[in-house]
Amino acid sequence: MKFGKDLQQYRAPGWEDDYIDYKELKLILKRLEDDDATKDEVDAEFFQALEDNLEKVNRAFLEKCQHLEAVLDQTPVGRERWSAKEPSSRASGGSGGPGTPRHPGTPASLASLSLGPPSSGAADRSGGGVPSPKPARLKATPLGDGREGDAAAAAAEIEAKLAEREFYEAYRMLGRLQTYVWINTKGFQKIMKKYDKRMELRGTAQELGPEFEARLEKEAFCSGKMSILAEMFKSRRPGGVSSSGIAAAGSRPQLQLITGNANSELASEIAARLGVPLTPAKIARFPDGEVSIQILENVRNSDVYIIQPTCPPVNDNLMELLLCASAVRRAAAARVTAVVPYYGYARQDRKERSRVPISAADVAKMMEAMGVDRVCCVDLHCGQIQGFFGPRTPVDNLWATPIAVSYFKTRELNNVAVVSPDAGGVARAKMFREGLEAQGMRASLAMIITQRRSTGELGS
Repeated sequence: MKFGKDLQQYRAPGWEDDYIDYKELKLILKRLEDDDATKDEVDAEFFQALEDNLEKVNRAFLEKCQHLEAVLDQTPVGRERWSAKEPSSRASGGSGGPGTPRHPGTPASLASLSLGPPSSGAADRSGGGVPSPKPARLKATPLGDGREGDAAAAAAEIEAKLAEREFYEAYRMLGRLQTYVWINTKGFQKIMKKYDKRMELRGTAQELGPEFEARLEKEAFCSGKMSILAEMFKSRRPGGVSSSGIAAAGSRPQLQLITGNANSELASEIAARLGVPLTPAKIARFPDGEVSIQILENVRNSDVYIIQPTCPPVNDNLMELLLCASAVRRAAAARVTAVVPYYGYARQDRKERSRVPISAADVAKMMEAMGVDRVCCVDLHCGQIQGFFGPRTPVDNLWATPIAVSYFKTRELNNVAVVSPDAGGVARAKMFREGLEAQGMRASLAMIITQRRSTGELGS
């Protein structure tokens, strides 16, 4: 997918004017193709527009951060301090009118609620399943016989529910802000690569891309502000809320993403697209080479996704995956899903000779033994690998064909030959050819018969 479509897809509603104007910057660079435009004129216009876009993105990012910080100031931690100073204000306040005491940090939605004894219609206004005393009982109960305490408890429960709901909404905004930072960063990086390409600076000492990326790291929206906000959310979450802060109590398990060292960039991009911060984990090596795993956040009753392809070095990455699964399972995670785009040992899926293991099946058994509930792979070498897992561990084998087909469609190719490097890839090559034909392209299929002298060595 081209970046322009990617940017359009991930724009948050209401934030449309706060993103990089990638299309405008591209149009400025295309002016180089005009005979009337000179390089100096295009340079001046391009870099001025680039600076304007940087300033716009930085300003919008800081405004959103200030909004989130204001929300954090309204968490129960701050309100508990206020109630400790004025314990009688919540029990003796009015019914939401002008005389209702209100803390400066209290949201308007909370200030509009009745924080005093419920009137005849208070039970209808409370909503949300919050218990309220029956009107008949209130009439029969003398004043001072626990009525004020019941009202204060009900109001406190309403306030806690509203605070929790506001916290979740703010946390979702934090996820959208993370996506905002990622997509804008990619936009600025890509537009500078286009500049270097059009100016024929790639691979030369005058290439500006690396220098600009170093500058981006110092911009406000690429600084460590996101990490600070994430830590603030963890420290100020309402009581009873899990550390991930994704789902309310009583709903489905909250989502948490964990990554090993195999492909941290892929995990960061997935987290940015989902708007879910990565769960911090410490993965290191002991002096003798053993893997050390520690999950730095509570994952109890969470839906944990471990993003760890078992690409080279296969054994190291596989061991990290297995130990991460064991760590979160022992930490009482509700479900563990292994996202393994590259499945190591997949080619050893059958016995071609005597006295050899079926390594792909053995890896599957190890994942099951470590407590993996579900596996997600991309383009498995052979479909029968899914059968190496038991019925309690389903496997999702995702195909990259739709994405590749959509890309080659933009290349406007015709009379294409799709070649499978060996017999095992014929099914995937056939599916790819059918995808191209569905897009109106002429495509044929070919296969290479591979003869190997030994593992990794082709014959003549």
